[in-house]
Amino acid sequence: MSHELLFSKVKLKINQFIDDLKSTDSLWNEVRFDAHVDKISDCRTSIKELITNFLEKTNKNPGQFLTAQGNFATSILGILNDRFMIAIVTKDSLINNFRVQISSLNSVKQELTRKRERVGNAKPTIDKFQTILYWTNAIRTNMSIIGAIIYPMQRTVVKVNAKTLNSQFSAMQKNREILEQCHDKFKEFLNNDARVPPELFESFSRFQLNLAELMNNADFIAVCTHLSKAVEENNEEMILYYGKKVRALNQYFAKVTGDTEEELHQIVLENVQEPTSFLQVPSNPT
Repeated sequence: MSHELLFSKVKLKINQFIDDLKSTDSLWNEVRFDAHVDKISDCRTSIKELITNFLEKTNKNPGQFLTAQGNFATSILGILNDRFMIAIVTKDSLINNFRVQISSLNSVKQELTRKRERVGNAKPTIDKFQTILYWTNAIRTNMSIIGAIIYPMQRTVVKVNAKTLNSQFSAMQKNREILEQCHDKFKEFLNNDARVPPELFESFSRFQLNLAELMNNADFIAVCTHLSKAVEENNEEMILYYGKKVRALNQYFAKVTGDTEEELHQIVLENVQEPTSFLQVPSNPT
């Protein structure tokens, strides 16, 4: 028997138990109580047997909703204690405890459903934006290599190999073209995909704008335009000038991308990780 089918039998039996309790006004109504007490006691025994079997299966197959169901079953089992006959006097409290547990379990299931919807909406947005981050960091890597070639460990400008640098400039230019396409596709996605929640639209629009501004930075454009030419002409003064800009740009890129990745990580935690829910602790019937 599957977990869902077994657990459905538990809930069905508990609802029957509640109906039987409703039919018994109190110990003081002896006629009605005598007519129902045996039925209630049998129902109680059936619930305990069903729950025991369910818990045995649940313990062997961990999972979030199974854990919630197990907590529910354990709570119900706790309510059905040896003081059961005394609890009949305050059956309203007992019924309420059962209803609290059922309601709490349903809340867990609803939260898991909402979580699946959140993941379905957030994950495509996150995945597409991470492509922009990837190519932005690829360009930053190109700049790091260029800076290391111009400024070796002794931090003095040296005659550099134009061919070596040009290979990095060529790679960086290709990465810029790919990144520009990624930006265009991402903006189109944000504006046209109805699944993007408003709060994510605001955050990712800001992220995208911040990273796009890196490519439009005046110093970055100047480096891309003039440094390669300075190297070809062996103009050490201009190599030194733009080499310093490369190092400063690399630090600036690192800060912007680092801040963005930190905020993105928080969004992932809030929208993609499993929610945590706990069943309510019932009050003991007295």
